[in-house]
Amino acid sequence: MLKIIGSIYLMKNTENTTETTTTDVTLGNVYVMTHSFFSDVVKIGCTTEEPEEYAKALSAKTIGEYSVAYSLQCNNPCKVKKQIKKYLDAQEYV
Repeated sequence: MLKIIGSIYLMKNTENTTETTTTDVTLGNVYVMTHSFFSDVVKIGCTTEEPEEYAKALSAKTIGEYSVAYSLQCNNPCKVKKQIKKYLDAQEYV
């Protein structure tokens, strides 16, 4: 089960990014990141940067490290991110 906190989802029973706010980015990446201190947190977002570089930039600003679990280069990545969140809401994962 996921619980949403902004762009961060909390997941129960699991093993185990500069983010753009514009929705009109034509080409970029949708990513899923995890954090070394929070095994039950998954961050879903969008960026125009390479996700690995974005994870390094986030890690430099915080304690612990972010790592990219999945990324997809696509058109309109922020719109894709919104669709993913909408789907997760509809499936009651959030």
